[in-house]
Amino acid sequence: MSDSEFCDFIRQIQKDPLKKIEGLTVGKFYQLQEHVKTCEECIRITDEILEAGKDVPEDPNSEWGKAKYN
Repeated sequence: MSDSEFCDFIRQIQKDPLKKIEGLTVGKFYQLQEHVKTCEECIRITDEILEAGKDVPEDPNSEWGKAKYN
């Protein structure tokens, strides 16, 4: 993936942070990690995503998750 493809990938996550990610290989995951460390736009977007989702439980099947998302 190129840098612009990684940026597009991060923007897609921004649109729907709870969407299931498919087809991401371990190698691409590590490349994405490195990209996010150096790309100012992706750093900003990931910070926004993390801030918005800080109160979302890790277990989507918890009672909180069922009430919020089902």
